[in-house]
This record gives sequence, C-alpha cells and structure tokens, in this order.
Amino acid sequence: MRRRNVAVFLVASALGLVFGLVCFPPTHGIGLGKGFARDFSNVGLAIAALGAGAAMGVRASRAKGRQRLSWALLAASAASWGGGQTIWAIYESILGKQPFPSAADIGYLGEIPTIVAGLLLMPNLPSRAAGRLRVLTDGGLIAASLAMISWTFLLGEQLHTPADSRLAQVISIAYPIGDIVSASVALFVLSHAMRTRDVSPWVVLLITGGVVGFATSDSWFAVSNLHGTYYSGSPVDIGWFSAFLLLAVAGLHRSTGEASHSPAATRTATAFALVVPYAAVIAAITLTAAEVWIHHRLTMSQSVCALIIMILGAIRHVLATQVNQRLRRHLEARVQERTRELATSAARFTALVTHSSDVIFVLDPSGRVTYASPSVHEIFGLDTASLDDAPFARLLKLGEAALVLEEIAAAAGAPYSTRTLSFALRGGDGRWRQTETVVTSLVDDPAVQGLVLNCRDITERSELEAQLVHQAFHDVLTRLPNRALFRDRVAHALVAAPRHGASVAVLFLDLDGFKAVNDSLGHDAGDQLLLSAAQRFEHVVRPGDTVARLGGDEFAVLLEDVAGADEAGEVGQRLIEALAEPFVISGRPILVGGSVGVALAHALDGSSPGASMPTTEELLRNADLAMYRAKANGRGGIAHFEPGMHASLVARVQEEADLRAALEEGQLRLEYQPTYRLADGALTGVEALLRWDHPVRGLVPPNDFIPLAEQTGLIVPIGSWVLREACRQAVEWAADGRGAAGLTLAVNVSARQLQNDGFADIVAQCLRQTGLAPDRLVLELTESVLLEHDEVTVATLRAIRASGVRIAVDDFGTGYSSLSYLSRFPVDLLKVDRSFVDRLGDGESESSALARSIVQLGHSLALTTVAEGIEQPDQLRALQAMGCEYGQGFYFAKPVRPEEIAKMIAAPKAPPQGSAPASERALAL
Repeated sequence: MRRRNVAVFLVASALGLVFGLVCFPPTHGIGLGKGFARDFSNVGLAIAALGAGAAMGVRASRAKGRQRLSWALLAASAASWGGGQTIWAIYESILGKQPFPSAADIGYLGEIPTIVAGLLLMPNLPSRAAGRLRVLTDGGLIAASLAMISWTFLLGEQLHTPADSRLAQVISIAYPIGDIVSASVALFVLSHAMRTRDVSPWVVLLITGGVVGFATSDSWFAVSNLHGTYYSGSPVDIGWFSAFLLLAVAGLHRSTGEASHSPAATRTATAFALVVPYAAVIAAITLTAAEVWIHHRLTMSQSVCALIIMILGAIRHVLATQVNQRLRRHLEARVQERTRELATSAARFTALVTHSSDVIFVLDPSGRVTYASPSVHEIFGLDTASLDDAPFARLLKLGEAALVLEEIAAAAGAPYSTRTLSFALRGGDGRWRQTETVVTSLVDDPAVQGLVLNCRDITERSELEAQLVHQAFHDVLTRLPNRALFRDRVAHALVAAPRHGASVAVLFLDLDGFKAVNDSLGHDAGDQLLLSAAQRFEHVVRPGDTVARLGGDEFAVLLEDVAGADEAGEVGQRLIEALAEPFVISGRPILVGGSVGVALAHALDGSSPGASMPTTEELLRNADLAMYRAKANGRGGIAHFEPGMHASLVARVQEEADLRAALEEGQLRLEYQPTYRLADGALTGVEALLRWDHPVRGLVPPNDFIPLAEQTGLIVPIGSWVLREACRQAVEWAADGRGAAGLTLAVNVSARQLQNDGFADIVAQCLRQTGLAPDRLVLELTESVLLEHDEVTVATLRAIRASGVRIAVDDFGTGYSSLSYLSRFPVDLLKVDRSFVDRLGDGESESSALARSIVQLGHSLALTTVAEGIEQPDQLRALQAMGCEYGQGFYFAKPVRPEEIAKMIAAPKAPPQGSAPASERALAL
C-alpha cells in the first residue's frame, strides 16, 4: 500500500517537474519559445484536470455512502474545469483567438460550486448545536480572512477596473469570489475533517493543498491579467497544473487507516485544526496592515472585514470557553466517579481479602513477611502481628524450606512471573497444613515491591486424594495391595532385577474350601476368614516381600530377591503351613487349605544367549498356570511353573475356540440310546447323547470335550441346544403316528445349567416352542449336583418338577454320601451305574448286593429304577430278578442316529440274545 502511494507521488512529481521546466520563463530563451510553451500549457492543463477528474471518479466508485457522492462531485469539478480548458485550448492554440467572455468560462466557473459541494460533504458535522456553531464560526473566520486579503490585493481593484460589458465585469468578479469561497471551504474542511478523522489526514491535506493552490493560482492570474502581464504558458499555469496533480494524487491515494487512528496522529490533527482559523486571521491582518502602512489608507470593505473577523473571533472565544467549562465539568465528574469506583474497589478488595478462603502473604526479596491478610488467623490460626517482618522459612518444614525459598528467590529474579508451589505450612496449633500456593513476583511494582503468595489450604483435599489413591491400589477388606498395585510392583521388580543380578518370584495362592464356608456360614464369615488368612500370610513372608489379594480367595506374593526355586518353594510351603491351624470364625473352628503356584524370573548372567526376562503379564500368567496345576494335583500342594503348562494352556484355548465354533457352525449332533422295559423288552424311551464331528480330528469322544465345556461355561449354551434339538426330534417322531406318542426322552443336564436362575424358564420355553408334553421329558443329573445341594439348584429342580417334567439321578451309587440327601430332592428315577451292572452274573456277591440295595432303595422311595450298561444275558436276568424296571445297553442297542430310532419305532424287534463286541461298547460314552 505504501509503495503504491510513493510511486504515485513520484510520478506526479516528475510530471510537475517537466511541466514546470517547459513553462518557466528561462526556457523560452533556449529555443522552445512562447508559442510552444502556450500550446504545451493549454494541452497539459486540460489533461491534468481531466486526469484528476478520472482519478477521483475511480475513488468515488470504490467509496460508500456520502463519501461516494463527495468524491463524485470533486471529480465533476475537475472534469468541468478540464472541459473549459479544452475549449480555451481550441480557441487560443488552434483558432488563435482569446475571447472573453467565452464558452470556456462556463467550464471554469462550473468547477466552483461542484468542488464546494464535494468538500462540504466530506466530513460529518458535529451532532451538538454548540459544536456546529463552532464549526461555522471557524468557517466564517477563514472566509472573512481570505475575503479581506482578496479585497486588499485583488477584488477592490477589480471592481474599479472598467470592463467591455457588464457580463465581463460579473464574470471577472465571480472568479475571485469563487476562489475565496472554495479556499475557505477547503481550509474549513481541513480544520474539521482532520479532527473528526472521517477521512485520511493525507487525503485531506492533498485536497486542501490542491484547492488552495488552485485558488491562489486563480488570484495570481487575476492580478497578472489586471496588469497585462499574463500569457498562456507562464509560471501561473504551473500553479494550476500542480493543484490538479495534488487532486489526482488524493484520488489515487490508498490509506491503511493506521496513522489516522494513532494517538500521536490524532493530537497532531487536532492541533493543526485549531491553528488553521487563527493562521488565516493572522495572515489577513498582517497583509492588510502592510498594505495600509504602504498606501496610508484603510477602505470601508477592509474595515468591515476586520469587524466581522473580530465578531467571529469573540463568538469563537465564547464558544471555546463554554466548551472548556463543559469539558472541565465533565472531567471533574469523571474524576469524582473514578474516585468513588476506586473507593468501592478498595473496600471490596479489603472485604475479599479479609473474608477470603485464601491467605495472602507479601514477602520482600529476602523472604521476610511484610504483609499477611487477616484470614491467616482463621485458616492457619496464626497471629498477623507475630508474622510482621518474620522470616517465612520458620513456617515451613525443615526438609521443604530450602526448596521453597529457592523457588521464591527465582521468582524474585523474574519480575511479574507466576509459579505454583505445594508445601506444608505450620499452623498456630502446631499442625502441618498442606497448601497450594501461587507465587507472583511484583518486586518491580512500586505499590507492592515484593512477592505475593496466595496460599490455599488443601489439607482435606490432599488427605482425600491420598485415601482415594490408597483405595485404588489396595484391597478394601484386607488392606493388602490389590491386583493393580501388585502388577506395578512386579513390573518394577523385573526392571530392577537385571541391574542387581537378582531373581524375582511370584506366588499365586488359592484357598481350598472357601466356597463351602461362604455357602454354609455366609459372606460375613467368609470375609473374616479372608482377613485372618491375610494377616497370617503377612507374618510368614520375608521382610520386604509383597502380599496382595487379587480378588475372591486368591492371594499373591512377590519375592524380589530370591536365590532360586528352592527358596521360593520354601516361602510357598510356609504359606500352606500358615493355613494348617484352624480359623475360629463366629466361635466355630474352620479348616481350609491352599494351593500354591510358583513362577520364577531368573536374573540373566549372559550364559543363555537370546534369553530375556519375562514380562509382567507372562510372569503372572505362569504363576496362575502353576497354581491350577497344584489344584489339579490335589489340594494343599505346590507346583512350579514349567513351559509345558503354557503349551497345555494354548492347546486348551484352541480347543475352546474349536468347541465354540462347533456350536456356531453345526458340528454338534445327537445320537439316541434306546431304553427298554425289562419285563417284556418293549421300547419305552431314548436318551440323547451329544457327539462332536470335528472337521479335522473327526469324532471327538465326549470325555475329551464335556469337561472343557463345563470349565469354560460353554456347557450352558450347548446344553440349551441339546435340550431344544432333542425335544424337537421327539415331537417329530410322534408326528409320524407310529407308536412314539408315549416315548420318553432323557436329556443330561449339567450342574452349571442348574445353577442358572433362568434354567426352569428355558425348559418351559423349550417345551412350549416344540410342543413336547412335560411328562415325556426326563432330565438326568449326576450325584455331584446332589452333593452341592445349594439353594438355587434345589429351587430350580422343584420348579421343573412342578411343571410335570421328571428328574432322574444318573450314575447312582458312585457317591454314597448323597444317599442321606436323596429324600430332599424331587427325584423320580434312579439310574444304576454301569460299574455295578458290569459285575452282575460274575459271581461277585458284593456287587450283586449293592445293585439289589439300590433297586430296593428305589422301591422304598417309590422311584423308578433304570440300569445302565446291560451287555450280557446274565446281567439282564439278574436285574429282572431284583425287580429293576428299565434298562439300556448294548444288549438291546447301541446309540444310533435319529432315523434309526424312527425305524425301531415303526417296526419294533425282539431284543437281541447275544452280547455286543467290546469295540462297540466303547462308543456308548
């Protein structure tokens, strides 16, 4: 923007210099001649005027509002004069005439009203009446002063000079009067526009310079013309040319607005605006006085102008006095208002400081207290008088004082800096209060000259944060580290171990029999047991070892420096021995055991290239695997981690994924084992048996995947599928109308399924959706369910039994302890385990006696008995003699697909008389 303005100014200056060299009198003597200067001047003035009009016209097209109209009028004024000059150039340079008056005067005189109108539209007048009157007074002073000067040197003589006609006389007088008006308005605009900043000061100066320069050149022309010394191409034309160049530069000027709004520019513009009217008055009085002194006469017109100037000056003085008084009153009111604000602010500050929950200390650079807010007594219990000029260090802890004072000294060396500190402050009662303190350095502030400490008591917050942190990393019941803190300490131990050449061991311990305590005595007793066990564990480990509770009845121990597996095993043995003594809970002795898994991270000595310390996750996983191995080996044992355990885990995870995919992809299917009435060999029912056709492994034995399904919980969705599919198949057989309407369906149920509160609803929904009658469904469960006999299982069985579904106990006789609980369960059938049936007919009286006792027990309890695994005729005859009602086994049929059962129903056959091969018996699992 500035480069463009400079370029425009330089081009204008160059054009002015060329025009001046041509029109300056000495050039006539170097061969150019007056004729060339005349023609060059006529054409150059026309081009300059029209160019100025074009430049201001472009400015008008980019302006808005009244500024657009103002610039348009200014452009029209220059174009009007340029048109008149073009006509004059034709007269003088082409036709060789100098007529007066002529058509050129129309263009010349048209310039005056348009430029005056354009100038008056440029600034905004004040809104107050006094302000407008003052502006008009300034304009009057300027006009009267210029009129006085013009009368003295031009107008007076012009009026007394005879003319060829009255029109010529009027036009001759119109020029100087128009110059007075335009120059007065230009100076008026200069004095007001620069003060109001409606237009850029540079633009105002350029326009004013152009208009005043034009009026001065016009007056010079008129004086020269009166004395007959004017000719086209004279130096007078240089003034006109320069005036239009200034107007053109004003139209092309681009302002950033920065200078006009700066305080320095505003003060300069205001001072200049105040000086302009007085400068015009002084110039008028000085020039007129010189003229009177020379010619010793004072005309009436000069006296009138002087009188007008004095009257306007007096009015302006009165107005200025009123403005000053109003300004003084305004300033006094503002001072009073500001004083009240300061007083209110001071009172508010005092109240805030006095009753603030924060304490404000002011220290000098040496660390001595120069001020303490009154709240220091309420918050810290300190007396402000005792703190006056006291060293601040005496309030700090010995271990923190040096660091705090160092920070304060650093703040003193960085004026107006701010830093936040946290330290303890001794209260009046001797207690330490934790603070959060903001230190602000106001050493260079004359009003403070010290360091401001804004102290807030955060003791309660710090204690709460510490409590929350402790709860986040400690078990609520035992106060031992929890899993998160234990993992963190293991991670740190593994990082430090290589540096110290130490080995790290992690022990996982699981209480054996804890669930029974919870179920029999309640959770409160279980919590007391856990707390007592935790206390015993802490007493038997080494100092510096970490005992943690991971959750439930699982504990862990971190040994950060052990010699090897033997030492870690010794600690594990002490943990097991700590459980040997019975716990007294609610006055009752409780005995529980524990299984311990040990995983070791050996310090590396460089003897095993490529080896590395295990990660935290790996070490914890290894200890967990070892603990499960210990539990599998028998309760109360210790197992050390071996790499094969991880391989078993990977295999187990893969098998679990395969089993999950088997359920989703339809790899599971059902076979059915027929059940016969022993008295006549009639087909009375079937038992659904689950089979898994693995796409790679082939047929997977049930004993290989049923335990995995139990452990992972997959037995619940698998069992639901078996129940639904078997019921659907039974209904399909009955729909054929071939004698299957009374056929019973037996489905094995897992203990995990029975522990689900919604299992009774699942059974009812399955019956409802498939349409199977409830009395045709038999749910078989093992004796292990009767051994646990928790309330959820009992309630579920009773709800199922109430719906009409019958309950059977599978493999009965293998859990002798369950006999006393048999009457407590809603049982309908007893299935004699095949281990008793296998020995029937072999002459072993003990097995026969046990089988007979089971059958008699069923009869005494009104329960139906079913024998499993019948394979020999002798076994069948023995069971018939005992009174056993139903049986199943290879003697009758092996498990078959649904379509084979349909054939058996449609065309029943007599039971076979031979025994089944041993290879086929193996498939009955």
